[in-house]
Amino acid sequence: PRARVHTEYMDTKNHFNRSFRERLVPLYIEKFYNKGISLVICCDDNAFHFLRNNGEQIFGSIPMVFCGVNYFEEEMIRNHPQFTGVVESFDARSTLEAALALRPETRTIAVVVDKTPTGHSSMRRLSRMIPGYIRNYDFKVFDDVTMKDLLNQVALLDPQSLILLLNFNRDSQGQIFSHEETIQRLSSRSQVPIYGVWDFHMNHGLTGGMITSGRNQGATAARLALKILNGQDPKTIPVVEQSPNQWMFDFEQLTRFG
Repeated sequence: PRARVHTEYMDTKNHFNRSFRERLVPLYIEKFYNKGISLVICCDDNAFHFLRNNGEQIFGSIPMVFCGVNYFEEEMIRNHPQFTGVVESFDARSTLEAALALRPETRTIAVVVDKTPTGHSSMRRLSRMIPGYIRNYDFKVFDDVTMKDLLNQVALLDPQSLILLLNFNRDSQGQIFSHEETIQRLSSRSQVPIYGVWDFHMNHGLTGGMITSGRNQGATAARLALKILNGQDPKTIPVVEQSPNQWMFDFEQLTRFG
């Protein structure tokens, strides 16, 4: 309650080129360096990697708590002792197992993911588990398509298919789509259920799955931040690598697909 919170939106979903990021550095130095900031919380992969490269130059050696990072390895912060945080580790395996139990007739799994840094991280993690399913299921990956082509291909999926939506915020032509817009468009064209891993797709056409909750990510990051503000050294606070996920399903979608 005593903390004053300033929120800085980097807007890197719309502008992720190197020159844009480089221009942010002197701007942020002017805004934040030696301004009495006690701690930084960063959300999502882009902000995390930006601060790994530029955080000390901008803020000095103050503590930094990350959340929403999709692909994390301990070596990423080995030389950054001021970092701790919570990993946004989605559980695609649990989601897929539930989907296949609900749809035992499934023969094709269509994966929808984009080419953003978050999309690359998500696909890298999913690729590790695909070999365990490849003997019994065909995988179609829609990752380098326009939104128009994606919707057309989704509409053509046969009844023995299901869709696994990871994230699709930027298509191959660079057009930007919100999370809600993507799932609504997919759901309106799809004749098969869509399963996923993120809470922001819920209530917009996602059937459900083992869901990663942004609220839970934020609450966990806040608890870590409070420990630091109360005097604990971030070096003594281990990264929370077990993402606080939970089962969620949409009754309307379950009813729609029987």
